[in-house]
Amino acid sequence: MTDTITVRGFVATEPKLRQTPNNVHVTDFRLASRSRRFDPEKGEWVDTGMTNWYTVNCYRYMADNVVASLRVGDPVLIQGRLKIREWSNESGARNRSVEIEASALGPDLAMGSATYTRAGARGAPSEREAPQHSLDSVGATAQDPDYDPATGEVRDGSQDADVDPMTGQRGSTGPMVGGPHRAAEDSHSLDRESEIEVSVTDLEATGV
Repeated sequence: MTDTITVRGFVATEPKLRQTPNNVHVTDFRLASRSRRFDPEKGEWVDTGMTNWYTVNCYRYMADNVVASLRVGDPVLIQGRLKIREWSNESGARNRSVEIEASALGPDLAMGSATYTRAGARGAPSEREAPQHSLDSVGATAQDPDYDPATGEVRDGSQDADVDPMTGQRGSTGPMVGGPHRAAEDSHSLDRESEIEVSVTDLEATGV
């Protein structure tokens, strides 16, 4: 069965362009989606204190366009197929990551404005807009040093570790507090527990 979901969030790591052995372009990045709800008593949106983390995979022309268009902190809307992937690391510990194979992706215009540039012939980026990035081989995602695939948290020391999944902004408006917490190994569980605290920014002005 195919599960299609739509997620709103912020780009948490720089999109990375890769290439399969069949020369198919693939771009992946981490997405932080902060949960909010409307409080009728306060008459405003409030933070629920939970952040969901996803790995977003884009293919072919979308892969090129994402690398040319998105940066860390950009608010986006993504629709695609949900995939739960299980894998084992070098020590044999089993892990699980939540991924979205994107079918549609764009900027969240509730958070700002954007200027659209039509791609070149057959959907490829025009020569002027084509991204100049080196290609990595596909398969390194599970070992990506920017984040912990088991918990979804950005690792301590990463250049993106201060991205606020609530606002998409870095450090200046409220950094993340606390890195990944290593839980005791549980042979009956595939998940590692993690905890993250994020400062809350008032977004009433944006209408969110």
